[in-house]
Amino acid sequence: MPSRNDRGGSQVSLRKASGFRKNLIEKGANIVEQIIPIISEVGFPIVVTLYLLYRIETKLDMVVQSIQNLPDRMRN
Repeated sequence: MPSRNDRGGSQVSLRKASGFRKNLIEKGANIVEQIIPIISEVGFPIVVTLYLLYRIETKLDMVVQSIQNLPDRMRN
């Protein structure tokens, strides 16, 4: 079975993946650092509720737009 060093080009892709993963972890840590004070101030259930409301808002906008476009689609 070949080792990582025997593969040549795979070393570069492993480094890129490692850098991407490190960047992603750092961004995640920054988000967590911002969320923790909010959770301690208002409580976990409130934070989860606000997050879900934020995510649902875009979907509700799409539903409203679809309903508004429905008469035009029914005519065609």
